[in-house]
Amino acid sequence: MLAGTSYRVPIKSISHESDQKMNLDILKLGLDKNPLPSDVNEWDIERRQQSEIESLVKSVSELSEFILLNARAQEDIFTTQSQAAFAMTRNLPKEERQKNMSHIRLTVRMTRFHTVEMSWNKIKFISNKRRSEGPKIFSEYIKRPPKSYAYSSAIFSGEADWLKASGPKIEQRLAILRQQAAIVSGIRESLFRLSRLTYAYHELLRQDRLPQSNDDLAFLDALMGADVDEAQKASPTSDSPTNWISTSEKCQKWMKERQTFALNSTA
Repeated sequence: MLAGTSYRVPIKSISHESDQKMNLDILKLGLDKNPLPSDVNEWDIERRQQSEIESLVKSVSELSEFILLNARAQEDIFTTQSQAAFAMTRNLPKEERQKNMSHIRLTVRMTRFHTVEMSWNKIKFISNKRRSEGPKIFSEYIKRPPKSYAYSSAIFSGEADWLKASGPKIEQRLAILRQQAAIVSGIRESLFRLSRLTYAYHELLRQDRLPQSNDDLAFLDALMGADVDEAQKASPTSDSPTNWISTSEKCQKWMKERQTFALNSTA
């Protein structure tokens, strides 16, 4: 995938000494046993490497949307079954009706970090005060066992028969989706770190110095705070180091724009 990706981005390099443009195949240059051309532009190589990382971060982040879609499908199954149980017991005495109603609810949502939350919550109180969107439900988050992607089936033990049968099946699917979400998050964080390391390497070339610390993260933090030259300060561009992908903040901005566009666009 990486090799295929490298051919998707326009390949151009501009020499500082000349306005002449030349096409460079990065892989071919790396495999060539001859010395590199004297006019290879280090800034352009760094920019293109960061561009590839940025493209991968966007693609990986969008995988969270598939996870959200699958989790929503499970949430809809639970909601449909819950509403059906309520409709069947509507005319029964209150005691019988309570036995067939769920005392927990499933919450699925996209967080501001563009990760998918899939949690079960214990219903503490339902306000029946008239509201346009229906009764307000107050619930309490049920904690998952430490270092586990799945809830214990015990959370369904005191529930209605329909939920005792359906709940564990839904939760088994959600546990797989949580593992997927954790992998996606880990890949994205690794790409952020790769972006910082890419900047660190080229910053060393610019500064012609070696790190003084064995702690690469501390060293990278120092580098990220390094001043850019006056020309960059006067005319910042999307290619400047301060605007390259290195933390989740830029990713959050992309995903927020993507969500807004999706919600506002018509089919």
